[in-house]
Amino acid sequence: YISGSGFPVHAQKASEISRVLKKDHYVSILNLESSSSAEKTEALDSLAAFCLYEKDTLQAYKYRIQKVLMLSLFGNSFENYAICKEILQDLSLKPQTSPAQDSLTRQTLLQAAMSAQQSSFWEEALGLCSDFIQQYPDATDVEAAQIYSTIGIANMSMGNMDIAKKNHDRAISYEKENPAHFPPPLKVKLYNGFAGWLSLNHQYDSALYVLQWLEQFPPQEILPMQFCYLYNNISLIHSTIGNYKISLDYLEKALTLTPGLSESNYIMAHILRNLGWTYREQGKLETAEKYYLQALEYAKRWDDKENLWLVMIEMGELYQKKGDTALMQKYMMQGYMLKDWVKNQQNQQRSFLLNRDLELLKSRKEQEILQQNLELEKLSNEKKLILILVFGSLLLVFFAASLYIIRQLFKSRQKEK
Repeated sequence: YISGSGFPVHAQKASEISRVLKKDHYVSILNLESSSSAEKTEALDSLAAFCLYEKDTLQAYKYRIQKVLMLSLFGNSFENYAICKEILQDLSLKPQTSPAQDSLTRQTLLQAAMSAQQSSFWEEALGLCSDFIQQYPDATDVEAAQIYSTIGIANMSMGNMDIAKKNHDRAISYEKENPAHFPPPLKVKLYNGFAGWLSLNHQYDSALYVLQWLEQFPPQEILPMQFCYLYNNISLIHSTIGNYKISLDYLEKALTLTPGLSESNYIMAHILRNLGWTYREQGKLETAEKYYLQALEYAKRWDDKENLWLVMIEMGELYQKKGDTALMQKYMMQGYMLKDWVKNQQNQQRSFLLNRDLELLKSRKEQEILQQNLELEKLSNEKKLILILVFGSLLLVFFAASLYIIRQLFKSRQKEK
């Protein structure tokens, strides 16, 4: 026994009380507006662990998907993809026993498709989108729009521009038919993808028209992070067509929004890197170097390895322009080594998930074959039983007929006598 609140409490009971209090604490973190995204993701991890300990796997998965939705705002697409795939694989081993489980599978499959596309796993993204369409022909207009937008972006990235255009048009058609079903953040996401297609096809005026239309949305209706990305994308188009002054103005507007974000380091590194690139393209190498160094600092602080290796490689290119061979080699080497390490880590996890998919498929096939064999064996046993019953019935008929004949012969002889 341990002492608590002035009376003895059994140790096991105390442990249960402590667990409940901790769960309540983590739930309160999620509900607090002042909690940072890092605190919330940590709370979600802890709540998922508690649920797994209590063997409530369905609720644990719900917390993990909630974490995916939160991380998707900050560009952690590969971690999202890995989480969704693991949940889908685990759910595939369980029979669909409740509407809640089916709803979770549906949401997870949708998020898995989008995070695969964001991780540049185009084939996996298209495969998951196809799975969703086949499994859920009753998809809502919001789900269908997200799926076809994902297909559009994946094909766009693979160079299939005509297929991409058809899917972007289809995604937007759902929004046009039922605009009230689509909250502004989702509209921004759909039209931003379409603007990307226009930009890649050198239709810069059309792309800017779409993005500047999105820019007119009331600030309270769109996530601040989305405005940052929106300004960043407008800036990149202006930079591409040589409007560096306008490009820099939009990047500065994006920077002014970052202090209000709960976690600004990731987007700060991204925007500062683009500022460095824009000044470098203008030949203002000293200013570019200043912004690149700031981007490097933010990427390291956030441990954002994806931005970090990009910053290092671009800094190497900057120092090459400045004629500083030593710094060029230093940053180029560090950047490419980090890039290889990140890609290697992702490929290892990706291979693990693909191999697990194959193992699960093999296991399901073996189960199907075993089930078929059991059914055949059952059918064979049923046939044997039927044959036995038929043969037994024939014997009884034969025996009864024999008795009847014998009796008739006996009666006949009696008459003759």
